[in-house]
Amino acid sequence: MRLSVVDARGRLRTVELAGARGGYQNPPDWDRPGAYGISRDAGLAVDRAGHPPGRAFVVAAGPTVAEVDLDSLQVTYRQLRQPVPLQRRLAHWLVPPAEAKLAAGSWRSACWLGGGTLAVWGTDARVSGDTPETLRSRELPSGVKLIDTRAWTVRPLDPAATQASWQAGRLLAYGGLWGDDARRRGVGVTVYGPGNAPPRHLLGGQVVDDARLHGDLVYASIDKGSEQWARAVVSLPSGRVVASSEQLLPTLLLDDRGQAC
Repeated sequence: MRLSVVDARGRLRTVELAGARGGYQNPPDWDRPGAYGISRDAGLAVDRAGHPPGRAFVVAAGPTVAEVDLDSLQVTYRQLRQPVPLQRRLAHWLVPPAEAKLAAGSWRSACWLGGGTLAVWGTDARVSGDTPETLRSRELPSGVKLIDTRAWTVRPLDPAATQASWQAGRLLAYGGLWGDDARRRGVGVTVYGPGNAPPRHLLGGQVVDDARLHGDLVYASIDKGSEQWARAVVSLPSGRVVASSEQLLPTLLLDDRGQAC
């Protein structure tokens, strides 16, 4: 895996991340029964004002984080001290269409929250079976986790969520997984923060594909199934839906303080 950096002068520099694995690998023969690809996507987060100033973090599945000094491009591999594994009761099985090309592997995304903390989230996929009739894809949430980059410890925050965003000092966790009936199962959206404020769960078990925050309102894009989407505007103080529509969520034009990642 490589990390490319463009500096203030427009120069492109690249560093090899030998200790991090990522990319996509096709099977030797897609026509072979039971063939599937392998995908490994890593998350990238940047601390622009840390010590040293300008650090990038590349986070893939597993216990290793690549920390890159953006000035010197020196790479340090950090080993995470993982918590006791959570029960994986949230797994779902998907029976794919006969023509579907499946992929096993992992997907991660990351965001720098400040104060020495990274948020990481994503999914893992496993494929079993060796014929089109027995082929199964198992999807698991990796959950939303917080990484303390001073001690390199991991704290699970929301084990069911598959996506997250960090906005105005609040972390929004949401997402959904495919079930064995080829339908998605959601977890609504949970708002964490600011500070020690108790988490606020909204929208029950609906499948939220995107969530944006503006003031005390959460704007959510909801997957209704059968290729239908809707949007909902939810009041944080009351938890009530104050507006809804059977249309897609528009892009919100917020200032730089409203959305970090």
